[in-house]
Amino acid sequence: MLNLPELRIINLIGPLYHAAEQADPAAWAPVYTEIADLVSSERGALNLFVKNKAEYSTVTGTFDPEFDQEYAAHFHNVNPFKNVVENMRSGERLNRQEHLKDDEFRRTEFYRDYYRKYNFFHFEHQVFLAEQGIACGISLTRSESQGNFTSDDLSVLELLTPHLQRAFKLYLNLSDVKRENGILSETLDHVPRCVVVVDRDNKLVYTNRRAQRLLDRKDGLFIDKSGRLTTSARDDGRSFKQVLDSVYLSSAEPEAARGGAMLVSRPSGLRPLQVLATPIVESQFLVDRSETLALLFISDPEELLETVDEVLTEIYRLTPAEARLASILAGGSSLEDACDLLEIRKNTARTHLKHIFAKTETNRQSELVNLILRGPASIRQSNSGE
Repeated sequence: MLNLPELRIINLIGPLYHAAEQADPAAWAPVYTEIADLVSSERGALNLFVKNKAEYSTVTGTFDPEFDQEYAAHFHNVNPFKNVVENMRSGERLNRQEHLKDDEFRRTEFYRDYYRKYNFFHFEHQVFLAEQGIACGISLTRSESQGNFTSDDLSVLELLTPHLQRAFKLYLNLSDVKRENGILSETLDHVPRCVVVVDRDNKLVYTNRRAQRLLDRKDGLFIDKSGRLTTSARDDGRSFKQVLDSVYLSSAEPEAARGGAMLVSRPSGLRPLQVLATPIVESQFLVDRSETLALLFISDPEELLETVDEVLTEIYRLTPAEARLASILAGGSSLEDACDLLEIRKNTARTHLKHIFAKTETNRQSELVNLILRGPASIRQSNSGE
């Protein structure tokens, strides 16, 4: 029959891998707490050491924030174990008492001014994964009265080490994927277009923030109760289906599917949405096949260009008055409308426009508008109004 510590170790393995799958440091907190309790550690942490930056980061732990702050600010440099810990490889361990005897340790600045303050005396650090310039380890501490870590404590850590190693590999890989997905998602949120991805059943797969705001208005396109992208006007439904079906027409080679474009009318009476559908191929991770998805770019001709005066001033050295005029023209207003908005005479506006043409190296109003809409100003606009 298994004794209680063995049973606790076995019961910890499942949560350990579950924590790895979350790709979230907070998920490791109960796992570390249970490990620390198994070996009667008072304070400690699961941590990462990035060698090329000589930088520690705590994944989770029970050290007080003040403890970490003091270490980073001063005591990192006087740590007598610093060089040893930073060069440890997978499977290596460091025990304070084995490295530095009690009397010697008491005389160090590290103990007198730092460890003693928090009633730490014994220290055990084990590296369970070290590769690609990153060392993952577990740190445990005890007070002097509690005594050093025993062989039984070390046996517990030894049993857990292979699982910690595999789980942390999974954690680091999934964290990288999560980070990359976050970067891609944030990038698409800056694209000055509504971006939507749906599958063959019109089920929503992805939408950037701009598109989500448009869909929430339910004016032309919206997501129905079953999660499908749907047109507001029933008359548009057949054409919309044809456009999406054309994305999937090629059965043998999805890349050959052609996609299509259409206008989607709006119940509000505003000008129709402009929709372009094109195929993208998603590789299936768990099965040996690929799935074609429909990537939709949606433009709203009624959407007003946010003020981009600052960007135009920075790039083209326009004066504030010139930048304001250029911004209004890029938003679709005529020169006459711009004069009314700015409360200036037409001759003044023409003078500003002449200077704008010279500074932007354009000759016509349409060319100027095209330059603004295709330049950095449109990116700045897409990130406004969040």
